[in-house]
Amino acid sequence: MIYLDWAATAPADPEILKQSAETALRSFGNPSSSHMTGKEAREILESAREDCAGFLGAESSSVYFTSGGTESNNLVIFSLLNKMPMKGEIIITGIEHPSVWEPVQALKKFGYSVKVVNPEKNGRINPLKIGKAISSDTKLVCVMAVNNETGAVQPLGEIGEIINARSGETGRPVHFHSDMVQVPGKTSLPDLNLCRIDSASFSGHKIGAPRGIGLLYCSKEILPLYCGGGQENNIRPGTENAPAAAALAEALKRHGSPAAPDAAAGTQLFIERLTAIDGLKILPESRLLNPESFVPNIISLSCAPVPGEVMQRILNENGFYVSTGSACSTKKVNKTRVLESMGLTPAEAFTTIRVSTGWETTAQDMSDFAAALSDIYASLRKQLF
Repeated sequence: MIYLDWAATAPADPEILKQSAETALRSFGNPSSSHMTGKEAREILESAREDCAGFLGAESSSVYFTSGGTESNNLVIFSLLNKMPMKGEIIITGIEHPSVWEPVQALKKFGYSVKVVNPEKNGRINPLKIGKAISSDTKLVCVMAVNNETGAVQPLGEIGEIINARSGETGRPVHFHSDMVQVPGKTSLPDLNLCRIDSASFSGHKIGAPRGIGLLYCSKEILPLYCGGGQENNIRPGTENAPAAAALAEALKRHGSPAAPDAAAGTQLFIERLTAIDGLKILPESRLLNPESFVPNIISLSCAPVPGEVMQRILNENGFYVSTGSACSTKKVNKTRVLESMGLTPAEAFTTIRVSTGWETTAQDMSDFAAALSDIYASLRKQLF
């Protein structure tokens, strides 16, 4: 078995799981309890917060532990329902993850208008289009840092500058949120302050931590929709999971930095080998001309005229595990929204698969996959032509 679906989830790091389990058994107290066991759990939780804040280059007071990227995104987006009057404008990109796209669409029912800024054909957002879309009614702009289907890295610094400038012109503050779930382990973390990012979401299971733990960076006060015991400074009430928080901090330490230059170079050679396969296309095709604008770990391939789901199934039968796009879109009708927003036709988008690598992927794995894909694709094309 060769696992090439790291953008969906990473294999859990055994050592991190072991440490988390030991912590859960040893320091099982509620972090809000005042006795010794509770205090031990609180120390673990706050130590993890400081470590995560250090990774982000942020103050620990701006770090909140959540269940993952989806909850972090939803906390920010639905906090708009606490703002009066309950209307305004939200700007998002056409390449956003469903955990941003769907809650924003839901806010339409409450009176919010939504503007969608699509990427250029190269998969990247033009910052000027964001600036042009901002009006005096804009309350929130959402732009993901790294697209989970194509690997395109978005120019957050330029976008942040334009949002700040337009906010000054309109006299209305605009909250800038970024889904950064695909950043750790794939590329360097953007400077949150320089990019003028107000909030960002992260998820532990993408980098070897247990599922069910993530974090929200938020430098501005937001009002959550649900209440409870006041944990996480009232942002995310509920008994905190200190062992999982410690696991997330450890995962960021072990796997949060981008791959070493030699590993990235190896992945680039892998991409070049894939493009040599007759008929196969890298999406977007301009990626080969500007590899620095993409993380090397996520590759979108067009296997036209073979449907992506057919290619995925046959690769799976041969021991290669890839996907046809976002794992959170597999049960939805429009699974090709992101690729279509880049200008692909539905038919073209329907033929794609996503290959994503991680720290356990070897050069031999990539070589074996490229050879298998070449043979399988050639055979299927003969049957279809």
